Parts: sequence; C-alpha cells; structure tokens
Amino acid sequence: MPRIETKEQMLDKPTEIAFYATKFGFLQREDAPSVALDEQFIWVAKLTAQPGKRDEMVEACRIHTENVKRTENETFTFLVLESTDNDVDILLFERYSSESYFKDVHSTSDSMKEYRSKIEPILAKRDSAGFSAVAGFLDKRETIF
Repeated sequence: MPRIETKEQMLDKPTEIAFYATKFGFLQREDAPSVALDEQFIWVAKLTAQPGKRDEMVEACRIHTENVKRTENETFTFLVLESTDNDVDILLFERYSSESYFKDVHSTSDSMKEYRSKIEPILAKRDSAGFSAVAGFLDKRETIF
C-alpha cells in the first residue's frame, strides 16, 4: 500500500484492485469497551511471503489472532485475508481502541514478539499504514459523518 500524500499524487496513480478472501479473525469483539469510532485506530498491513511460504505465514497469523482475541480486549477487529490473485500475499485488517493501545499494548505484546520471530525469516515484503476514521462506518451501529 503506497503512501499517498496529496490529492494530485493520488489522481496520478493507477488504481490497483486486488481480491482477498477472509481466512479467519474477528470483525467485532463482543466484549469491546465503548469507544467513539473517530478515537479508534485502524491498521492495515499487506504481507508478501517468500514463494511457497504463505501457508506458514498464515499459520503464524492464526496463532497470533487467537492470542490477540484472548488477551487484548481493546483490539476490536483482527482479520486475516488471503489474496485470491496470487499465492504469496495476505492482508491484515486491525482496529484498536486508540493508536496508543496499538503502540503500547499490541505492538509490544509477547504474542507479537513470537509472531514476528516466525514471519520475519519468511517475509519478502511488508507494506503497512495506520489510519484514524473521519467519516463513515465499519458497523452501522458506529456511524460518523
């Protein structure tokens, strides 16, 4: 996911369309504390595995997802998707109560350390970016305009 800084740069770029299928994860944590959508933090990461290593990467993601669901009550969404266009890409879509929760709790967890140790040797490329919502909804019960 290239970082685009201006409207002009965005309009100069060709549209890239990629197709992914949900592998596992959770869209909405049932026991999530109430936090306004515009205070939440969204993280999207596209991971490219070395050829023949995507299944190994997906398994590391599965274990990490289970740990996140069990131990991080302010991780509201954690989805792992596989590319249907190729056999090397996966996409992570994550949503947190805040950017500080993402940085101070999720990113420093024991599960994250274990996950990184498993994927780093088989990772060919990583593109990621964080976002704050300014309008729209992830769930119609959480709409901002």
